[in-house]
Amino acid sequence: MNFSLSSNLTEIELDSGTTIDGSTITTTLGTGQRLTLDGITDGDSAAASVADGGIIIAQPSSASTLDLTLDDVGPATSITNQNVFIDIAGTSVSSAKITSDNTSFVVISNSGGALTGLELLGTGTMALGTLPTSITNVNGAAASANLTLTIGSGSNTIRGGIGNDAITLTGGVNDVQTGDGDDTITTSTNLVPGDVIDGGDGNDTFEVIHTGLATVPSTANLISIENIAIQDTVHQSLDFSSLTSITGIELDSGTTVNGATINTTLGAGQSLTLDSITDGDTAAASPADGGIKILQPNSMTALDL
Repeated sequence: MNFSLSSNLTEIELDSGTTIDGSTITTTLGTGQRLTLDGITDGDSAAASVADGGIIIAQPSSASTLDLTLDDVGPATSITNQNVFIDIAGTSVSSAKITSDNTSFVVISNSGGALTGLELLGTGTMALGTLPTSITNVNGAAASANLTLTIGSGSNTIRGGIGNDAITLTGGVNDVQTGDGDDTITTSTNLVPGDVIDGGDGNDTFEVIHTGLATVPSTANLISIENIAIQDTVHQSLDFSSLTSITGIELDSGTTVNGATINTTLGAGQSLTLDSITDGDTAAASPADGGIKILQPNSMTALDL
């Protein structure tokens, strides 16, 4: 539908129903027109694609911003083939304001290629999927919604609000402040110099899902993070004692090291959880061959395991 021909329209709402199975809906807006999607679900449940049940938002070259409200769009919980794909197609649109009402699970794409920033507002829960790599600035500081998103591997600035946010990093250099709430920041790579993860108030978790040699972040990398969880295929010796703000440490899944001992060093007041870890060695019954040694400072008189 093309609303751009009605210049007197400023507010457009598409309400209830589904998208089209096997096709794409194109909604064309004029400059200054705002769009609300309310109660729309994916008409296709077999594919995760803009081309199959997605919505394209087209805008003229004179439009540099998009004002979009999402109100109960997509499934009630994230389901890959039922999340609604939304393509921001305006070739001059460099920023988008997306407001959440209630719960929405969508995936944002940008065939227009110019989108670099998102302003996130509103309440409820809003999951935006893996963002286009062109987006490097996400400002959700004024949101009370629970925000879920995956950012690309550029030089990124991310701000969260007071919700329980879930931010996934994929590389690059990241300046992340998640604000209040119990937030989770996840990465599949080790942090690098320049990465700063500030959890703000709340009970926040930094999670590493690794398949190689995971490393402990430096004190310059992590601020106001209370928990760290490392998931690895083969766990290594790691020293957490310098991360004095961390109180909970979890080593998850994978194996110990065949033919060696893992040394896990804890600081004062740090607890350790070992979850679903198996012995990397099946030939010997010995701490020296696939065992875990837990080290603590002399000031510690108790272990919380």
